[in-house]
Amino acid sequence: MCCVSLLCLSAYAQNVPVTQFNVLAKSKTSGVWLRWAPANHTLWQLGNKYGYTIERFTLKPDGDLENKIPEKLTTSPLRPLPENEMEKLSERVDEVSVIQELVYGEDAKKDFQADNLGSVMKRNRELENSYGIALLVCDVSRETAQAAGLFFEDKTAVVGKRYIYRVSLAKQPQNLEVKPGVIVTDHSIEKPMAVIKDLKATFGDHKATLSWPTVFHKGIYSAYYIEKSEDGKKFTRTTDLPYVSMSEKKETESAYYLDSLALNNKTYHYRIIGISPFAELSTPSEAVSGQGVDNLVGVLIIREGKVIEKNKLNIIWEFPVAAEKTISGYILSRASHPSGPYIDVNKKPIPPFKREYLDETPYNNTYYQIRAINKAGVEVSKSFAFHTHIEDNTPPAVPMDLSGAIDKNGIISLKWKANSDKDIMGYRVFVTNSLQAEAVEATKYFLPTPAFVDTINIKVLNKKVFYTVVAVDKSYNNSDYSKPLMLLRPDVIAPAAPVFTKTDSDSKSITLAWINSISDDVAKYELTRKSNADTLRSKMLEWKVKENKAVYTDNAITLGQTYQYTLKVYDSAGNTSQTISKAVFFETGVRNAVIDLKALINREARSIKLQWEKEADATKYVIYRRKNDDVFRIYKALESDTRFLEDKDVKVGNIYGYRIQVIYTSGVKSVLSEELKIPF
Repeated sequence: MCCVSLLCLSAYAQNVPVTQFNVLAKSKTSGVWLRWAPANHTLWQLGNKYGYTIERFTLKPDGDLENKIPEKLTTSPLRPLPENEMEKLSERVDEVSVIQELVYGEDAKKDFQADNLGSVMKRNRELENSYGIALLVCDVSRETAQAAGLFFEDKTAVVGKRYIYRVSLAKQPQNLEVKPGVIVTDHSIEKPMAVIKDLKATFGDHKATLSWPTVFHKGIYSAYYIEKSEDGKKFTRTTDLPYVSMSEKKETESAYYLDSLALNNKTYHYRIIGISPFAELSTPSEAVSGQGVDNLVGVLIIREGKVIEKNKLNIIWEFPVAAEKTISGYILSRASHPSGPYIDVNKKPIPPFKREYLDETPYNNTYYQIRAINKAGVEVSKSFAFHTHIEDNTPPAVPMDLSGAIDKNGIISLKWKANSDKDIMGYRVFVTNSLQAEAVEATKYFLPTPAFVDTINIKVLNKKVFYTVVAVDKSYNNSDYSKPLMLLRPDVIAPAAPVFTKTDSDSKSITLAWINSISDDVAKYELTRKSNADTLRSKMLEWKVKENKAVYTDNAITLGQTYQYTLKVYDSAGNTSQTISKAVFFETGVRNAVIDLKALINREARSIKLQWEKEADATKYVIYRRKNDDVFRIYKALESDTRFLEDKDVKVGNIYGYRIQVIYTSGVKSVLSEELKIPF
């Protein structure tokens, strides 16, 4: 809901701070009236809860304060009346019942879910509406404003004195500093309220539109009563509720009101009364009068356009004789196109009884409209466009100097030299993908200027597009086609993707084979690889199209890894497409034998100590041993974090042989290492 009322104060309408009150003061015979409005619904609720205090400073003639300590005019905070007192008062003042419902009703007690944004926003809108309605009813009823705790009369003010009034919350809420509302006023003799001037009324078919300026009344009137009379003496209000301008435009300088009329051709009188934020009524404005006009739409018809001599046209129309008394005459207008613009042929209205007019300077192709106007110069009826034609068989000259360009988005800009023919209506543009094919029209209407912007599909194989232009005169004679202009589409079509035909692996490598792209504008290829252990792709190979590669063998691979290859093709314009191979798991089931098995002999301790390097992903080491020419047997199985073994079961004079095998986490095993012979 828009802010209204005090509300309509210029200060209030200019996005005042949210922690502020807006105050108005008015000198009356009985004292100084004060009206204030919280700047938002939050402050309004705080005011209802804590109440308001009114303080006054008295100023000396030189502008200094008589006393720096303010006089407190309220012995207790001003709050809305208790519910039972409001209910009693509402029996006499209807608007009080509205405040009673807004402050004490069921809607005022509603809660919301703090963690639900929709609930919070809905409740906020409800409070804004309640706040706006509360301020409005306080504007139209001073007793209601007093019952709502938003009005105070300072009966102790002395005429001739200058005062500063300060309106504050009786209690400051936590975590929110609420600034008081302050106003400076001279208590002088009561001045009459300004009369609203420049009321205007526009009458139509069973309706009247009233308008009046509000720019001089901002802060003075917040609402209006519209009064209507049939005799110019007895006026009654058009509605029980006052009219409030609800325009959301801050700079709106006029108010508008639409009223319906029971009868046309009957005089009605209107006047308006301003309502101040103190619920005072202004003297009624001067009345404006007028009559509704009959709807004559469709009764004014141009019937004929006769060619007189060679290049003059006599326009003939129909209009009901009975309606002649309602108009002051006719205005004939013409254009070279049915949609206009239309230019008036006669400056002085053609008399109401006339039904024809001779146009001595028509176009070859002319569209006419005729309007009936009333005594106020307002159009009351208008004909449909009527086409006339003076024979012209001479086509215009062929358009010259056609040029243009096309961008990467397929937007084409064309221009050509304007024709010198005086009766040119416009131009038509045609397009085709081949000079051997028929061109189709690209324009939807005649172009008034020698320029055209078109959009074409650039994702096609045909790179060429041809444009030509035709000039058209006002007799619809078409020139010959201009010389065709050829433009080249930008290349945005990706080349055909290559196709993998083979992704095989053996014990040492992965071999790839593919069929190259069939596109004829390929520039180069790029092969990349990614394993399950990589985060980024690695470039394996790049080659020009003339190298004609179709096979690649990858030897730089690791057992136990899964590889996937991407083959990307680039055309000469930089467009790309790609194909991705299936995933290849490179695994033989065995690993290379350990080659770093070593031994240290300690004859004094009678032991042989074996050592080896730790293998990545190893889960276990199995040690095989034999003595002399015996067969190898499993001697020990060790955990993956072990890198040595001390054999104390040895005797002098024997030859001991050792071999080691690694078992990996994936379950694969290494080949047995070469035998390590130790004579002891």
